[in-house]
Amino acid sequence: MMLTQIREEQLIILKYFTELCKEYSLTYFLDGGTLAGTQLYKGYLPLDDDIDIAMPRSDYETLITLIVSENSSDFTIDSFRTNPSCHICFAKIKKRGTKYHEVTTNQTTENFIDIFPLDRVIKRHGLIWSARVWAIQNLKGILFLRQIKKEISVSKKILLYSTNIFSNPLIYKMLNRLMTYQNKKNAAFLANFPGMVRKEECASTCSDYFPPVEKQFCNIRVNVPHNSEQIIRDIYGKGTYQHKQVQHFQTRKEPTTK
Repeated sequence: MMLTQIREEQLIILKYFTELCKEYSLTYFLDGGTLAGTQLYKGYLPLDDDIDIAMPRSDYETLITLIVSENSSDFTIDSFRTNPSCHICFAKIKKRGTKYHEVTTNQTTENFIDIFPLDRVIKRHGLIWSARVWAIQNLKGILFLRQIKKEISVSKKILLYSTNIFSNPLIYKMLNRLMTYQNKKNAAFLANFPGMVRKEECASTCSDYFPPVEKQFCNIRVNVPHNSEQIIRDIYGKGTYQHKQVQHFQTRKEPTTK
């Protein structure tokens, strides 16, 4: 079954990632649907075909540097820092030699796990927070629309055409500033801005993340937030485990090119 193969490859990537984090003392947490799956099934949610990881911004940036310098024959990392044509503001660790059709973008990609940076937030409610999230979501949306290869609505086409004067590097610079400008301040909350897709989502208290707790995910020991239940509520709201699972890959594998 193709879903089984996709997951087996992702677990190989996850194992590589966790060993790298252990070797270099990098902090990470399972996130999103992967965290929910760990709580309920000690593994994937029934239909999930991806793995989500969150890391404090400094550890996230260090991870990118490490994987690039390692130049592994088996794994690579894709982010705007390493690939200016990348249209996301987080990173993907990819397994070389794999090839799938990604549903969300209608493009071919290598199998991957998602790595999201966590940034500091002073307040998670109010006008400043709402304006910050609104700006980030719109800039993320522009980058995403520029990469997909499928039909989009008229309103989205208008958004694309009206923002053509802004280059990807400029948009990424604006995004990075909006996400990170409170990182050096004494902030009590952490936000996964790149991973936010629902209006109900909010930042979580640092004390709900730290210290990490070790749990089982399939056959791998992984780190999860100290208060996973609260983190999940902060992401999904009251319908904690009733969120829609998004299909990322078609269940047919593309032929591998030598």
